[in-house]
Amino acid sequence: PISLNALPGFTITKAVVKNAPDRALPVSWQIEGAKENDGGRRVQFNPFPGVERPLWVPATWPDQRQDGIVMPYCFTWEAHAKVHIPKGWAAAPQQPIQVSNGFGSVSWSCVKVDGADGPELDVDYEVSVDAMFGASQEVDKLKALLSAVQEGWTRTLTVEHAR
Repeated sequence: PISLNALPGFTITKAVVKNAPDRALPVSWQIEGAKENDGGRRVQFNPFPGVERPLWVPATWPDQRQDGIVMPYCFTWEAHAKVHIPKGWAAAPQQPIQVSNGFGSVSWSCVKVDGADGPELDVDYEVSVDAMFGASQEVDKLKALLSAVQEGWTRTLTVEHAR
């Protein structure tokens, strides 16, 4: 679900739920909006505002783990953002994230493309949990996966006024 409280300064112009009646297709939703510039030469923002984190990441870890690892369920979570870059502004793509191990995978990419109305950033973020169970000795693999989830979740995009 989306939290409109997490979208300060954004104006929602369109929201659509797709495939809700068809159980054979994955349910998805599309939201379009805009954020006015507050007068600065730089705008920094989360490309997925209001979307809940795909997987909980603990703030701290115990020194040792005795119990086996149990994930809540296997799933694939995908998010895509398309950010229009206004004329006179610029944005650079970022380094991708690509982590894959026995528990699952995380990928995050941001590429600059030529859109119909000018340059755009296409941002894709995918989290997949492929295994529900692991031995306590595999905690480093779990930490690596969750670290990548956290990194992708906290990334922001920066659009700057061209000089």
